[in-house]
Amino acid sequence: MKATTARYGEDSWAVITGSTDGIGKAAAIYLARQGFNIVLVSRTLAKLQTVAKEVEAEATKAGKKIKTKVISNDWTKNFDAETHTSMYQQHLKDLDISILINNVGMADAGDFTDLSEQQIHNMITCNVYSTALMTNQIIHSFKRRFEKNNKIRSLLINTSAMAAIVPCPFVSVYSATKIFGDFLLNGLSIELAQYNVDCSAWRAAGVQTKIIGSDGDIPPKEFGMATPEEYVTAGLSKCASGVHSGYYFHEFMHLVWTNINDIAPVELCMGFFNNMLRGMMAKEMAKKKKA
Repeated sequence: MKATTARYGEDSWAVITGSTDGIGKAAAIYLARQGFNIVLVSRTLAKLQTVAKEVEAEATKAGKKIKTKVISNDWTKNFDAETHTSMYQQHLKDLDISILINNVGMADAGDFTDLSEQQIHNMITCNVYSTALMTNQIIHSFKRRFEKNNKIRSLLINTSAMAAIVPCPFVSVYSATKIFGDFLLNGLSIELAQYNVDCSAWRAAGVQTKIIGSDGDIPPKEFGMATPEEYVTAGLSKCASGVHSGYYFHEFMHLVWTNINDIAPVELCMGFFNNMLRGMMAKEMAKKKKA
């Protein structure tokens, strides 16, 4: 099922966290072209305002007139319940929100003992608290709109990762935070079915975003890697599909690894990722030395 206003409601709003780059920005543009109003949530206000103008311009090109709203929040610092409640009451409570995409996330790779306490704190608060607390808030909107019209549907998406399939050495904290989002979504898919909420977790592999680049750079496209636009287009055409990987090549990888994980000892799978990630880290270190 594609994400269209016919399915999720005319003049409704999509809330997207981590929306100034990569998958989040691509999702905002895609949904704006479909006619959804867009709430952009990210850390830097100036970037949010720039992206909001771009999103509106892309919607106009597609013949849609939409509204945008921006919310600036740093989830590594403002992750407490009080902050989130205040954010919802001030910015979101009165909107007809039909879609939530929990996309904001952080990843730091390396030996666990080399990670600082601040890095560990940032990954957990950004990847875990934001997902749980934003979802808890937006569900109120989903329930209200269902009570007004029991034919209308809503959509919840968590951006996950292949790292959620098995524990991953050298990205162990990131891997653990991603399985949290998957478990949360799977449980909620049962709870929220009574309110016509479609639930989808995107287990991405390689996507051309800063999160997998070195020093915040966008990496060059390699075999099997998707652009954010390609990934979002694939993901938003399968809105009611549970846990999946969206993009065709990632779906193939996901199918292979979930089946291997079902029949092979977890140590074998972890060993593969151990070797793969060691190779990636060595490659990044060589790049830095050369630079």
